[in-house]
Amino acid sequence: MILLVTPEVIANNPKEAYQVLGEPELAGHITTSGPHTRFTMFRVPYENRLCPPGEGAPIVETAFTILAKSDTRGGSKHIIQHQSVADKLIDCKMRIETSRLLVWKAVCKLDDPAVDWKVKLEISMQAKIYSTDCAVDCVVDAMKAVGMKSYAKDMSFPRLLNEAMYYPLFDGGNIGLRRRQIQRLMTEEENKPWEATYSSRGVEKGRL
Repeated sequence: MILLVTPEVIANNPKEAYQVLGEPELAGHITTSGPHTRFTMFRVPYENRLCPPGEGAPIVETAFTILAKSDTRGGSKHIIQHQSVADKLIDCKMRIETSRLLVWKAVCKLDDPAVDWKVKLEISMQAKIYSTDCAVDCVVDAMKAVGMKSYAKDMSFPRLLNEAMYYPLFDGGNIGLRRRQIQRLMTEEENKPWEATYSSRGVEKGRL
């Protein structure tokens, strides 16, 4: 069933019949209104019925197919058991683990006196670029898994997104500075692209 609820209909009901429990304060898109409301013995005139019982859900599903089929909050099982949510979290997990491995590799090369400084520079910049870009992707994917509520200011996601966005832009922007530094290293005649992974001896012998 779909009902047309107007301010006049609300005014004709008792005060306790319609309650606004909360109005999420969003980090952006602040003109959006999506209050959390509660209806208790709320009465709507028969003429405000837009469709009879049993026909409302198909209409909503037709208009908002993606949202209606992906909204699992309040369901009977944990959201991790749903494939779409699990896929997002799996992607986040893999990005985090690969970022940690790349940072670990960069630190090991920095501590190795036998490694050329240009190799150390390149692997360090790779770690910075990849990890900070992945941080933004992870936060955004996690927000997609949670849904609209993740954008509310009382959630931790807006803060995490603001902080994650800092690193690809500052401390040497990933696009304008760090990737250009790697580009210059890659165009040098003496560049050995796999030396950070294999020793110079291994590269010279072609053991790639």
